[in-house]
This record gives sequence, C-alpha cells and structure tokens, in this order.
Amino acid sequence: MASTILFELVAANKPKSPVALELLNKVVQEEPTDTIDATTLGFWASVGIMKGKSFAPDERMKKILTEAAAVGDATARAIVYRWRGADGYWYPDTIKNFWSVIVYDNQTRSMMQTDQRFPSVSSQTKGLKVNNDGSVDVYFGPTAPAGEEKNWAQTIPGKSWNILLRLYGPLQPFFDKTWRPGEIELQS
Repeated sequence: MASTILFELVAANKPKSPVALELLNKVVQEEPTDTIDATTLGFWASVGIMKGKSFAPDERMKKILTEAAAVGDATARAIVYRWRGADGYWYPDTIKNFWSVIVYDNQTRSMMQTDQRFPSVSSQTKGLKVNNDGSVDVYFGPTAPAGEEKNWAQTIPGKSWNILLRLYGPLQPFFDKTWRPGEIELQS
C-alpha cells in the first residue's frame, strides 16, 4: 500500500524536468514495483528508469527529456483547459440523488488545501442559492463574491486548479448526453 501511494504521488507531479524523473527513479529503486503494470514499467524503462539499474542520462538525453516534458506538460494543460471534443461534455442536467463540484490542485491531484474545510459546492450545501430556472451558479476564487458564500469554492492565488463535477444517481440526460454544464466564465 505504501508503495502504491508513493508511486501515485510521483506520477501526480507530472515530470517537468529530469529532476522529477530522478525522484521517480528514487522511488522505483527503493520501493517494490510489483503493483505497477508492465506498460508503465516499459514507459519508465524507455527513458532509462529500471529497478536495480542506475538512472544516469547524458547531456543529450537530459535535453531530450526536458523538451519532451515541457511539450507534454503544455499539451496536457491545453487539452484539460479547453476540451475540444464533443465527448468531453458528457453530463446530465438532472440527477436522482445529489451533485457536487470539488476544486482539485493540479500539482498534487488532491483537493485544494484552503481555509474551507472542503473546497466544494454541492446540492446538499445548506443555504445554496438556486436560480429561478433551477440552475445553480457556482463561484471559484480566493474570496467569495458578496452574498454568494454558499455557492463558492475557494482557490489559492497563483496555484493552478481544476474541478470535478460528480453526479450521484444520474437520470436519462446523462445517458443520452442532451445537456452539459456551462463553461467557467471569468467574472469582473
């Protein structure tokens, strides 16, 4: 269990330089790898990270790894920032039980650590403001807009984040893909 947690921690911090790969190598050398699938082990081996072998990329390989990490990081951010495929909008407008929106830290891939106990808004939030048409406006930012505290999830200035919309007990719109939530819009 501890090994899996360490591997997930390293994997969550997507390599942006060979330093991150050195950290991954340290974990590979010090922890059992029997819980890691063969494909992942193959990816690591392709850049020189293998259990029992030293990871010592030469200057040429360091340059390649640095460029590849920068391109991969930029590509991942571009894809996640604005999903371009219609299949990225596969959400229902109604649910049987409840919904929640949670703010996650892009670097740790865990809930954003803020002054809020949970940086989230849910249909179960007491005092949640619901619009006349049944929709709900959810606000994200370091401070809540005046009067919107119950509809607000806190973020940290300078820290990248993403959200996860969870639907518990989706109804037919989930399956026939007839609705999607609105985009996050910058407020002045």
